[in-house]
Amino acid sequence: MSFLFIKSIVTILGNAFGITESHSDDQIKKCLKTAKFTIVTPGNKKIKKHDNDEIEEGGQDDEGKIKDLADKLRALPANPDFKVNPVEFEKDDDSNGHIDFMAAFANLRARNYDIEEAPKYRIKLIAGKIIPAIATTTAMIVGACGLELYKLVVGKPHTSFRNSFCTLALPNWVFSETIEPAKHED
Repeated sequence: MSFLFIKSIVTILGNAFGITESHSDDQIKKCLKTAKFTIVTPGNKKIKKHDNDEIEEGGQDDEGKIKDLADKLRALPANPDFKVNPVEFEKDDDSNGHIDFMAAFANLRARNYDIEEAPKYRIKLIAGKIIPAIATTTAMIVGACGLELYKLVVGKPHTSFRNSFCTLALPNWVFSETIEPAKHED
């Protein structure tokens, strides 16, 4: 499973960077034998949680690290021939590595959390259903919110606004009247 993960990453990144030559399993394994890996072990730091924690997220030196990284990137020589190509998800093309990546990633995660692994064909079936569902749900939410924003911009009273409750599985859309927000004086 780990090898499938690495092979699919090589394929996807190769497509993104315009590398057209294919890499055999033996070539990838040969590169892996010479690669240097750093094993990261978790430290023994204890994290304390407080309800009134006012510490900002991130470290105190984050700004400096980001500036150093940006400077290093700017110092790289410019190459006009370097081009990154967009890679669109396609579940039906087995040569692009997309489903292999998803299967390997999902099953490595399943091993990590000791849950049941899924075969590649099942992951392909799930991916085929999730992508259209995400697009449909997003369009539905954007449409419902857009209608309410339009009412706000036009200056309609609160009685014209609606709450939306949607279930795509049924399909069921319910719009209910809102109530005026509670007003309190401080």
